[in-house]
Amino acid sequence: MPLLRDEYVAALKEIDLVCLPLPGHVYDFTGSGTVSDAIAALKPLIVFRNRTMEAMFARYGPIGWLAEDRDDLIRLVGAFDPVEVARRRPGWVNNLRAIREARRPELLAKSYAASIKMADQSRRDGARG
Repeated sequence: MPLLRDEYVAALKEIDLVCLPLPGHVYDFTGSGTVSDAIAALKPLIVFRNRTMEAMFARYGPIGWLAEDRDDLIRLVGAFDPVEVARRRPGWVNNLRAIREARRPELLAKSYAASIKMADQSRRDGARG
């Protein structure tokens, strides 16, 4: 039986890291609600490397670990060191906060509105030409 949303959010609050053992290509063309939830809850991630996560790490800094492949993921989990996680956690959380702030609905709405305005202007310019 699936978790209700409230149960899921409560469970997310209780964990230290979110591990997503799905192949990276799963996220090439769509966002992950689980990634968004982890960011909102300031939970570092262990995920397979993909374009979306690489771009996020490049822009905001690390927010956990990027695994190269299945063997790398198994190695990361097998060598899990709570002391190392505790050492890195403050930096990850700061980066997660920056992502969460940048994704506030009111900021996204401004960006979307500007994109729509540019697209409309481009269509009008194309119709004249």
